[in-house]
Amino acid sequence: MKNKTSKLYFITLILTVLTICILNFLYTYEQNIKKNIYKQISILKNRIIFLNKVQYFYDRAILEYNKHNNKKAIFNLKISKSFILTYNIQKNKNFKNILKLIIKTEQNIKNNNKFNFLNYQKNLFIYISKIDDNFYMKTQELTQSFENFIYKNKYNIIIIQILIIIISILIIIVLLFYKLKTIFKNNAYSDHLTKSFNRRCFFEKIKKLPKGTHSLIMFDIDYFKKINDTYGHDIGDYILKEIVNLIKNNIRKNDLIFRWGGEEFIILLENVSKNKAFEIAENLRKLIQSHNFNGIKITASFGVKEIKNKISANDLKTLDNALYLSKQKGRNQVNVLD
Repeated sequence: MKNKTSKLYFITLILTVLTICILNFLYTYEQNIKKNIYKQISILKNRIIFLNKVQYFYDRAILEYNKHNNKKAIFNLKISKSFILTYNIQKNKNFKNILKLIIKTEQNIKNNNKFNFLNYQKNLFIYISKIDDNFYMKTQELTQSFENFIYKNKYNIIIIQILIIIISILIIIVLLFYKLKTIFKNNAYSDHLTKSFNRRCFFEKIKKLPKGTHSLIMFDIDYFKKINDTYGHDIGDYILKEIVNLIKNNIRKNDLIFRWGGEEFIILLENVSKNKAFEIAENLRKLIQSHNFNGIKITASFGVKEIKNKISANDLKTLDNALYLSKQKGRNQVNVLD
C-alpha cells in the first residue's frame, strides 16, 4: 500500500512539473494573442450592423412627414434615435453628428418648421458611410494582422495545439486517478447489496464523531430466515434493499444507516437524545409494518442507546441487548437501554 501511495505521489509530482513547464512556454505567446483579441473586441463594439436600422427608421420618418403624418414621423425618429443611443457616441464625431441631425429633424417636425429633408437624408447617409468605411478599414487591418501572426507563428501554434492536447490528457489522467480512488473508497465502505454503509465504515465514522449527545438505533427484520426459506433468497435480497431505501427516505440527510450483518442494521443519529431517537425508531417500525413488500408483510425489532461523546464496546453491547429485549418481549417493538 505504501509503495502504491509513493508511486502516486511521484506521478503527481511529474505531472505538476510538466504542467509548470508548459505554462511557462505558453506565456510568451499569451500576450500577443491577448492584444489581438482585445483589438478585435474593440472593433466589434461598434455594432455596425445596427446603423442600417438608424437609416431605415429615419427614412420612414421623412416619408410620414411628407404624408403630413407628424405623429408617426416623430415615433419613427424616436426609434432611430434609440438605436444610435446604444453606442458610446461621446468618442465618435460621426455618431454625435447623426444624433444631432435626428434631434434637429424631430424639433423641426414638432414646431412645424419647413426644412430641406433631402439635404438631411444626404448628410445622414454621409455620416453612416464614414462609419462604415472606418469599420471596413479596421477589419481589414485586423484580418491582415491575424494573417501575419499566424504565418510567423505557424509552427509555434502547432506546438501549442500539441501541448494543449498533452495538458488535456494529463488532466484526464489525474481525474481518472481521483475517480478510481473514490470508487475504491466507496466499495470499501459500502454494502454491495443494499448500498448502505458497512461495518468497516461505521467504525471509521465513529472515530470522527464530534463531542455531544448522540444515539444509535439497531434493528433486525423479524423472522427473516423464515422469509428466505418460504420465498427464496431473491425475495430476501429485495426486502433488504427495499427496507434500506425506506429508512433512507425517512431519516435526515446527515443520518447514516449501516448494514451490521445479515438482516441487522444500525442507524447513527448525531446530536439526537434517546427520547427523540425512540420516536424516530417507533416511526420507522410503523413504516416497515405498514409497507407492502410486493405482497409480503414484515416487521422489525428495534433497540436504542444514547451515546455521550464517543462510542465504546460497552455501548454497542448495550445496544445489542436493547434489540434482544425487543425480541424477547414479542418482537415488532422498540426498547431503550442506558
